[in-house]
Amino acid sequence: MVPAAPIKPINFNITPEDAFNLLSNVICKYTAVMDNVAQQTRPTYQNTIVPIAECTNVSTSFWVVSFLKDVTDDERLRKACTRADKRFTEFIIESNMRTDVYKAVRSVYDDHNQLAALSPTERRLVERIERHYRRRGLLISGEKRAVFENAKKRLAEIEAEYIEAGESESARISFSLEELEGMPEEYLCRLQVVAEDGAERYAIKTRGDDNLNAMTFVKSESARKKLYVASGKKCMEDMAWLKEAVELRLQVANALGYQSYAEYVFEERAAGSADLVISMAGDIRKQITSSVKEQMGQLEAAKRADMEAAGEPYSGFFEWDYYYYLGADDSADESGFYADIQAYYPMVEVVLGLLDVYERILGLTIVAAKNGNTWADDVDILEVWEVSECKFVGHLYLDLYHRPGKNECHGTRGIRPSHMRANGELQHPAVALVHAYPKPTSAKPALLHHSDVSEIMSMLGTAFLHLCTSVAWVDLSSPGFDFMSTPGDVLRHWLREPSVVGQIGVHYQTGEPVPEAMLKAVGKSNPNTDRSLRLREIASIMYDIAIHSTTDGSIDVLQIFRDIFEDMGCLLGGEEGVFNMPFLPHLIGGYNVGLYTYLWSDILSHDMYFSRFAKEGLYNRRTGKDFRREILQPGGSRDAMESIRMFLGREPNSNAFLKANGFLF
Repeated sequence: MVPAAPIKPINFNITPEDAFNLLSNVICKYTAVMDNVAQQTRPTYQNTIVPIAECTNVSTSFWVVSFLKDVTDDERLRKACTRADKRFTEFIIESNMRTDVYKAVRSVYDDHNQLAALSPTERRLVERIERHYRRRGLLISGEKRAVFENAKKRLAEIEAEYIEAGESESARISFSLEELEGMPEEYLCRLQVVAEDGAERYAIKTRGDDNLNAMTFVKSESARKKLYVASGKKCMEDMAWLKEAVELRLQVANALGYQSYAEYVFEERAAGSADLVISMAGDIRKQITSSVKEQMGQLEAAKRADMEAAGEPYSGFFEWDYYYYLGADDSADESGFYADIQAYYPMVEVVLGLLDVYERILGLTIVAAKNGNTWADDVDILEVWEVSECKFVGHLYLDLYHRPGKNECHGTRGIRPSHMRANGELQHPAVALVHAYPKPTSAKPALLHHSDVSEIMSMLGTAFLHLCTSVAWVDLSSPGFDFMSTPGDVLRHWLREPSVVGQIGVHYQTGEPVPEAMLKAVGKSNPNTDRSLRLREIASIMYDIAIHSTTDGSIDVLQIFRDIFEDMGCLLGGEEGVFNMPFLPHLIGGYNVGLYTYLWSDILSHDMYFSRFAKEGLYNRRTGKDFRREILQPGGSRDAMESIRMFLGREPNSNAFLKANGFLF
């Protein structure tokens, strides 16, 4: 039994008026503190840096409003929260541009004697806050400042224009049900149904998940080609936005004194520089390139056999064939494992099983909250406690089902971060897992794919990063954009263990455990598929870094794409002059110099899992404690690479990743 939690769950019974009152209170407190900082005649750590950091802590009380705009099904409240959040964002942007405040911060930053007297964490806080203002252009003036601000403004416009264009009618192409033969019902039912010439048809966007699903499952080559060509032509049009965005980003970086935009970005990343990323990606490329040609030959042979069986002439293997035959090859090699095991993955039982796994790894106890309200009836509230000390850690919310009015974006959302209040009391964190899985019916529970279970496992890892981080200041809570998902990726490796899958899986009808034959398939992957997709991923990473490492104010983004992808053997035949880039939305929509983070996190997570947990025991208490102390607890209070070194006892490397994926023997 655990005692009553020292803090109640967040009160989500708020009105539109409450949202604006909270906004007003935060703005008033924030402004008063910043005005006081700006008036300091002798800025110090205590009268300048600490108040600014406390402002950030206090402002997080507004996070609940920002969160509700994405999850509430109350339309009036959602609109109010959206308006309030927009005003809050505008206010923060305005506050971040206060040169009088930055002048005081810079005075402390430039006082080397004062910095020398601070602790390492205090110095890091000074550096983090100074960098926060400097990167917004407050150290520059005149023409450079004008170039910087105009470029930032236009970049925001480009992102908005691109998103709007993706929702236009011209960004959709319709198909008959017959043309979409082979597409699973669970994906088909997500498509927009439209009427054309009195017939019912299904609209697929020229970019996004539905597009990829169609390219993977639709049997008709003509339908796949139709979708690919339409998507490719739209992509070619969108390249104008990418070119302009890349050139504007270089202007932003140059105005701030950086040689390239990549240099500007990596200043805040755990990786530190593009060189380390390119080196690790290059190591993997060397190991897999030679075998990709063999795999592509196998895929081509599969298509040739299909054509012969249908009595049709073979005309070649094209881009619109790649994902379809890759999916067929993957399904054959996995012997139906991923399809069959879905019956053993009912949502409720799986989530309970995964929480039990986390309890054992991290030394926690997770129980249902005894009271509290939520934003929807199907949301669960959990309390997280320390096992050894019976100490309360925080609240975990689970909002996993589709709901009208709910934003379909999924992931881990911080609602209340951990930090020390001004009175010295600990603010316990609250975090939510948000997804949109289909709801259970009276006849059948919500059943998960193996990839869904893996995704939930990873999201839980990120949730426990939020819950277990222990820092005084919210400004030091984030370990970095390219490290946020790494803890979850480490813990996702438990799903490669048959014993773990056996623990969480149970047949939704019979209650029987996962069969031994299925358990033997756990953790196995199709090395051919991994090699092919990895090579394309590496090509995308190289492209992302290449266009953002340029010092040329005018570049040909399409030619660079062709050069890199052709050099790496990742361009197949197709429609002349038409190329489709599934990753383009990332590069235009704010994930620039970010494509590497998936592979980067995968490499680091393999190293940490196989070097410690796999060797020392999945539930080894010492290893779990080390993981919490060195990886989760520090947050952003020190460099993420230092946290990894402390956990591993050495520099990280890609050996475990290469071996586990069959790339190194």
